[in-house]
Amino acid sequence: ALKHSGASPARLLLECERGRLRVVASDDGRGLQAESGHGRGLSGLRRRVEEKGGTFDLRSENGLQVTLEIPISE
Repeated sequence: ALKHSGASPARLLLECERGRLRVVASDDGRGLQAESGHGRGLSGLRRRVEEKGGTFDLRSENGLQVTLEIPISE
């Protein structure tokens, strides 16, 4: 992330409560270009999260933020 985005720094938040794991990865870099197609990595991640009944949110404003929530058994 840091190498390609020009970000400084990147942040990672992990939370687990009420049977859900929430992961937020963000940086203050260039974000994604609209024509980039987001690559296979992010689309594959979205597919796997949604297959497990989770949610995936990608925002590319003032950097990049990816938020996902996945149900887990406790």
